[in-house]
Amino acid sequence: MAAEWAPKIRVNAIAPSLTNTPLAERLLREDSKKQAAAMRHPLKRVGEAEDLANMALFFVV
Repeated sequence: MAAEWAPKIRVNAIAPSLTNTPLAERLLREDSKKQAAAMRHPLKRVGEAEDLANMALFFVV
């Protein structure tokens, strides 16, 4: 969409990795699994819903 609508309309997308939500509960149920998942990411932590909300606000404001 960004290429098709440019330059009049800017398109941004949020593509989060593993996020601590009810959908990921089975993957993050145990602390050891949560820590192992976190170590696979550059920030060394699992994302939180608040992280995504703040990112969305950044694009809107």
